[in-house]
Order: sequence, then C-alpha cells, then structure tokens
Amino acid sequence: MKKTTVIIVLVAAALAAFVYFYDLKHNKPSSSSGDTDADTSGSGEDTTKPAFTFTPSDVATMTIERAGTAVALEKRADAYYMTQPYATRADQSGVGAIAGELASVRVSRTITATPEQLATFGLTKPEVEIDFSLKNGAKHKLNLGAKDFSGTSVYALVDDSKDVSILPDTILTSSNKPADDFRDQSVLSFQTSDAVSFDLKNEFGEIAASKHDSTWKIEKPRPAAADGTAVSSFLDTLATGQVASFVEDTSPNSAKYGLSKPAVTFRVELGGGKSVELEVGNKDGGSYYARQTSQPFIFRIKETLYKTLGQKLFDFRDKQLVHVSEDDVVRVDIQDAGATEACVKDSNGEWSASQPAGAKAKPTNCPSLWGSLRDARATNVIDSPSGTVNTQLAKPAIEVTLTDKAGKKTEVRISAASGKSVYARTGNSPEVFQLDKQILSDLNPANNSVHD
Repeated sequence: MKKTTVIIVLVAAALAAFVYFYDLKHNKPSSSSGDTDADTSGSGEDTTKPAFTFTPSDVATMTIERAGTAVALEKRADAYYMTQPYATRADQSGVGAIAGELASVRVSRTITATPEQLATFGLTKPEVEIDFSLKNGAKHKLNLGAKDFSGTSVYALVDDSKDVSILPDTILTSSNKPADDFRDQSVLSFQTSDAVSFDLKNEFGEIAASKHDSTWKIEKPRPAAADGTAVSSFLDTLATGQVASFVEDTSPNSAKYGLSKPAVTFRVELGGGKSVELEVGNKDGGSYYARQTSQPFIFRIKETLYKTLGQKLFDFRDKQLVHVSEDDVVRVDIQDAGATEACVKDSNGEWSASQPAGAKAKPTNCPSLWGSLRDARATNVIDSPSGTVNTQLAKPAIEVTLTDKAGKKTEVRISAASGKSVYARTGNSPEVFQLDKQILSDLNPANNSVHD
C-alpha cells in the first residue's frame, strides 16, 4: 500500500474515532429512561429544541437537491406543485410530510466542529440540501449528512449555524428520494362525486353515460338504465388509480408507445367545463403505456387498471329485475300453473299470505318470496329479443303483479326454463332479462310455504 494511501486511511480513522468518542462523551444514556436523544441530563426532561419555529401551512416553496438533481416545489391555493424538473402537480402526501417534518423536527444536541471535520459528518457534500421559504418571506436552509452511530439520527447544518445538529433520521428518509417520487402518482386527478358524465372507447366500442340528479343513464351505444353501483365502482377505481412508473421519453407519437392511435381512451366531465382524459397505448410487460392528454408525460399503468378500462356495455347496465321499493309495495300476486297466491302487507308493514278459499297448501313464506324478487339479477340483457323468446314470454310460466300504495301495478313475466336460463320482462319494457332458472323454484309458492 502506498504511503499516501496509508496516511489518508489513518486520518479518516482518526476523524471517525473523534466523532465516536465525542458521541459517547456527550450522549450518555439516562439512568431512568435510556433515551439518548431527548434526555442527556438524566432528569427525565425533554432537552431537545426545535430546529425551526413555524407551522407546515407556512411553507411556501421548497427546493430539495440530492444526487445532483434539484426538485423545486411551491404551495398554491389548492395544492403543492412541482416546477422543476417537471411542471406538474406534486404528490401531496409526500411533499406535505416533508413540510410537516421541517416544522416539527427537533435538535437533540449540537457538536462544535471545524470546517475540516464536516466531512466526517457527511456535510461537505450533504446527502440532501433543502432550501425553503415561508409565506412571510423568511428563508431557511437544512443540509443533511451522514447518520450517526445509532443509525436513527442524522448530522445536519441548520441555516447558517456552524455547529452540527443531531436530528431524527425521519427527515432524511422523507426527503432523500428521486424526483419522480415527488410527482403526483395519480393516473387521473378527479373525485368520483364530481363526475357528471364519461365516455369510454375500447375494443368493444364506445360507451357514454351521464348523471341525472343522482341517477346514471347510458347514452351510447343505446339509451338504457345504468347500474349506479357499477358506474361508481368503475369511476372510483380510475380516480384512485396510481402510476406504476414514469417514462422519461415524452414523444407520444412514438410507435413504441402506441399513443398516436390509442387502444383505449377515457374522458370524464367534472362540471364547470372541467374534464380529464386518459389515453392507453401498447403493452409493456405487465403494464401499459398511458398519458393524460393535458400533460406531456408518459407513464405506465398496471394491468389491473387496464382491465377496468376494458368494460363492456353489459358491465354498466342495470341488471335488477324489479325497481319497486318494498316500502311502497302493499300486495304481491303470483300466478303459477293456473293457481294464484298472494302476499299482503298490513298497516304495520308485516307480510302475510292471502290463501284462496279452500286452499290446502301451507301459507306462502312472503318475506322469502319478496327477497327472491328483490335480489333477482340478469346474467344477460337482450335488447332485440328473437321471435322464439317473445313466444316463450307470451305464455309465461310465472306471472307476478306488484301493487303499490297508489294502486299502480307492475307486471313481471317469466318464461319456462330454456336450458339453464329463463327469460323475463318487466312491464312494457322492450328489453328482456336472461336469468338463472333457479328463480322459477324461488318464486314457486309451494317452495316458499311456511312449515311447522
């Protein structure tokens, strides 16, 4: 080993030894609590002091520099935004956490060190440099160096202080991240409750829906009632979807990304003239290239989110057989094979069977029968039923008549079984619901009778 190399190693070792023994001398554990940061007097009192005095909401701007890259952030009326190296919305939780750390970080103790000794603390070339300003114009600086021997604290220089401060390492953990981690990770930035309409184009065609008061209705490819729960679930998934990773290139027309002719587009109107739109291109391993049309950035989305965007018309359609509230219904008549059974609701809201005179069968279990009607869901919806289907419904196996408090009647006709399915139509609706044939058994009064 060369003589100069030996000297360098010895000097570094000496500096490390200095810091180690200095720590031991000035950081003796308390006999009562064993806390080496907050209490060095053994009195049990918190001897730490705040590095700064302000609240998180006072932070106006931050510049975080690490690994040769600077991330500039600013607080606007609605949120934090990144201005460098990208102009985009920032990750609110991540940036907010740093503002909170700066406002609450406390110094457990300080070390007087010469400029030559700063290298030992990792402060000649800090791991992270944070410059920030407050709303009142005050400017601050925090340089974070190496961790101490405990591994739970970090050496730091606060503002223009010449002394080295010992801080909890959480401030280093939250700030020592690549620029992409400070970007908004949302695939689309919107709230489901703000959505008033959407348009989805995928391999199955175009689906458009709009909200009227609190009810969703399908507009394309044909007018139809929508399943509000299914629509809300779909929008929730997109509103909370996270970017899998960002792509450095910002050339949307590249054949590599497939975004010049996207395979999927989704646009949601938010009211007040606001909207957000997503385009999805080629597959890349287990993810897909995508971008917001209002931003030049390309990112990847997970395959699970891509599958959500692959919805068909049926996925959004209303599949419920009847839409009459049990609170409004006062009578249910069921005709099966020429016999009629009835369930009547009394003034207390209790169901009871109304048996035909001379009937020998046990009374119908009305709550069970109503539950079968209420829970019936289509496995398919046929908008243009064939002549065969219409013929089957012309002579139904079961006819149900629901009567509400105002005397209005709603009729439901259910065909005989055709394979594993039956066909059903409510009122004069043109569409036909295909149901599991189990409903024939569920609505058969003989199968719903009350047994001793």
